[in-house]
Amino acid sequence: MLGDSQEQNNFDTNLEVKLANRSAWNTLGSGWRNDLGQKVPVDVRRMIETRKRFYQKVYGMIDSFFGSLKGRVVLDLGCGFSDYQFWLIRDSGCLVSVDLSVEMVKLCREHLENKNLFVVADAEHLPFREGVFDVALTFQALHHFPCWKSSLREMKRVSDGLAFYEPNGKSVPHVIMHLIRKTFHTENRAKTVKDDYALVEFHAEGFSGGEVANFLKSEGFNVCLRTVGIIPVSVMQNLSKIFPFASCLVDCVENLFMKIPFVRGQLGNLVVSARKF
Repeated sequence: MLGDSQEQNNFDTNLEVKLANRSAWNTLGSGWRNDLGQKVPVDVRRMIETRKRFYQKVYGMIDSFFGSLKGRVVLDLGCGFSDYQFWLIRDSGCLVSVDLSVEMVKLCREHLENKNLFVVADAEHLPFREGVFDVALTFQALHHFPCWKSSLREMKRVSDGLAFYEPNGKSVPHVIMHLIRKTFHTENRAKTVKDDYALVEFHAEGFSGGEVANFLKSEGFNVCLRTVGIIPVSVMQNLSKIFPFASCLVDCVENLFMKIPFVRGQLGNLVVSARKF
């Protein structure tokens, strides 16, 4: 009975998180679609441009690990709205973008001018047969999924390789940033939608590189773990309002830090690439 109760609690929590995320991203996606139909909001454009610099570096790491994504069949899980998908469209032989939010799918589809395939689906129950993809990846979406291990297992089921880019929960910059967010409720999405930030960003504390690597190894993967980012992207977005060239300067410093073993472990984000044995 105790086990049944715990299982029910887990199911209820998972459902609550998924409903909160769907509601939150439907609200944001619908709002952004309306704004983009007229003029791109300054904050949205700044977010896209700031993330583009970081994502380009991450994309290069993932592309290198798999010996190029050119011609590959790729799954983009939690596609949202970001320019990194243009690179995927350019390189992949076939790209399928998946999101839980129908409004974010609509936004992404309009942004990319219908140049790839779109599916509205749950990350823990993907509607694809086994091994249909060469690579499954997700950029800054895994921390929204209530059961990240189940989501990675689904990515494993449908693909031969996987990759993701997520907060490094063991880095000092991210720990400080998460503490500030949690204490002062600075997360903008918490102000935009009714859903609790703790639900929408269910794993906002980030991930441990060691825990992630060990889990993937136990699932039969060869794992490559890298760290990038001195300052969280959300902070860079705010800095760029004051110092337009801040991201360029930080990028140069980060390239230097990546060569120093001790400092490298304190970079704010994990880039994990893995392929089956």
